[in-house]
Amino acid sequence: MTDNTSGEHGNGTPFVSPLVSVVTPVFDGAEYLAECIESVLAQSYTNWEYTIVDNCSTDASLAIARAYAEKDARIRVVANERFLEQVPNFNMSLSLISEDSVYTKMVLADDSIFPRCLEEMVRVANSNPRIGIVGAYCCEEDRITCEGLAPPGEVFGGREICRRTMVEDLALFGSPNNLLFRSDIVRHHMPFYSETSLHEDTESCFDVLATHDWGFVHETLTFTRRENESLTMARRVFDPQHWLDKYLIVLKYGDEFLDSTECASCTERIESNYYRFLADSCMYRIEPGFWEYHHAGLSTTDTRLKRGKLALYLLGSVGRELAQPRRLGRRIVRFLSGGGSTLTSESKREDSRGIQ
Repeated sequence: MTDNTSGEHGNGTPFVSPLVSVVTPVFDGAEYLAECIESVLAQSYTNWEYTIVDNCSTDASLAIARAYAEKDARIRVVANERFLEQVPNFNMSLSLISEDSVYTKMVLADDSIFPRCLEEMVRVANSNPRIGIVGAYCCEEDRITCEGLAPPGEVFGGREICRRTMVEDLALFGSPNNLLFRSDIVRHHMPFYSETSLHEDTESCFDVLATHDWGFVHETLTFTRRENESLTMARRVFDPQHWLDKYLIVLKYGDEFLDSTECASCTERIESNYYRFLADSCMYRIEPGFWEYHHAGLSTTDTRLKRGKLALYLLGSVGRELAQPRRLGRRIVRFLSGGGSTLTSESKREDSRGIQ
């Protein structure tokens, strides 16, 4: 297999087809794994190698992967000797990419990619050597995500994308399933994903885009399932509007990508929205693990929950509820019928965590 074959696009224009390393980490993904593998096999772009890493699955995942590997020499299967947590397993899987590959594409086991995904992403990546990451629109079951960049432009300054992500709440990165990386970046930044961060996939994009450009295909090229048991599912339960994610990003990267005035304004806005979200959450039934999740996230930036600020926003939430007595009554009925925790019951545990 070469990394510099050539051919033509459908419109007759020539292109080079560098080798793409496709990687699928899987743990108990038998339900969707065949669909995922078939989506790689169906690619219009054919110069790829495919590594499927089974993470000690207890279902038929390993057997499914091996059956496909027997039929296509471009597929190899690696079986972990011991179980790894999700992010360490992602990193181990990425460490297996070919030394000859020019680009790396992760395809998650319960997701898939559309037939022209590799072709279009490689086309854009090849258009400019400064591009470090290529993204595209993503189909998340019943909606299209990763919008916000107006066509026809396909190459954008990486630092400006990071800036707009914080200032404009631009959401372009999606999940690892939605991105193509230059392989030399992956190889030289191992472990590629931080194993101590709460939002390692977002942070990896900021780290790369600090010194590289962003490429974008104005087509829907990937499919992501929202209902799964990955870390992403926990984020959707405990941080559905991604306010903790946005808060951590501005705390970690605001000084690097924003000027002092813009950084202060952006931090204040996001922090206010985050604490309003926490306060409003106290008015509902809180899922078990909610506070632990947010404490763990804040601790990654050496930040602790600010009790005084939370109390002020809680008063505001209470005031808004009292202004709508009919809705408040319905909420109280739901709360009493379903159980749950409130700030009062949680606050006794907060004292032992050193909240400011």
